[in-house]
Amino acid sequence: MTTEQRLRRERVRMQAADRFADGATDAQVAREFRVSWMSPTGGGGPCRPAGVKH
Repeated sequence: MTTEQRLRRERVRMQAADRFADGATDAQVAREFRVSWMSPTGGGGPCRPAGVKH
């Protein structure tokens, strides 16, 4: 993965964290960012960045 791709991924992760902080559900965030519910965590569960509470 290139540096540019890593930076873009990190920006998206931070945007998702903001949405979770605003009260969005896992399904809402997955839909907004066009990813599956489990893809951001590699299939291990909800797509919440570390430190973002359910």
